[in-house]
Amino acid sequence: MKPVEPEHQFSRVIDEPVSFADALQLERDLLEQVRQEALAPNYVRALIWRTPKAIIVPRGLPTRGYFNDARAAVEALGYPVHERDTGGDLTPQEPGVVNLSLCFTLTGEQASIANAYGCLTAPVLAFLRDTYGIVAHVASIPGAFCDGTYNVAVENLKLGGTAQRWKLLGGEGASRRVAVLAHIALMASNELDDPIEALNVFYAASGTDRRIDRARHVRLADLIGREQANARHVARVLNDYLNRALVPA
Repeated sequence: MKPVEPEHQFSRVIDEPVSFADALQLERDLLEQVRQEALAPNYVRALIWRTPKAIIVPRGLPTRGYFNDARAAVEALGYPVHERDTGGDLTPQEPGVVNLSLCFTLTGEQASIANAYGCLTAPVLAFLRDTYGIVAHVASIPGAFCDGTYNVAVENLKLGGTAQRWKLLGGEGASRRVAVLAHIALMASNELDDPIEALNVFYAASGTDRRIDRARHVRLADLIGREQANARHVARVLNDYLNRALVPA
């Protein structure tokens, strides 16, 4: 593995929590940077960030008729509600969650949803194994918040949730090229009981019987202890790891 010169760092970390609006803009800027630079497929850019507590809803949900009542119900519990750029379902955020936004390009047959998620989850799984000795896997976790096929899990409990969005760079067929922004929210030292209660209040106010099961989740704090799982520390360690792991051969 090559040493990383400062001017060639592929990942950067923001030490203090940023507003969710600022985080979204940073992601958009990162995707635009990769689109403009049209980086080779083996190059990536990464941003690691945290944000104040909130409930994050998928793109388009604020247009639903029940949204205002559901938002008011969780805001009464102290949880602001923000809309993200990707689909999916409700997710909680707080400074104890470590967010990794990974941006890269894919070409031709490489440009698939499964492959894009593989590009995101592979370094995260390696980081967990190499740094903490945690054997994680990718799986759907029924009962977890924002469940999907590509959760990062430990012993079939959700540790991190993933999402992605693309920008077409041009070309067709084998020469088709896309820029991908893939994101994972990794639960480090965050609370779970109150946020999951807020999610369930939102669902109840929406008129759905969907409920989230606290027992389907795990945090780094549960696996390695709260001190070692401090989110600010984890973010820095992840940043250092990626700046070694993402160096092209």
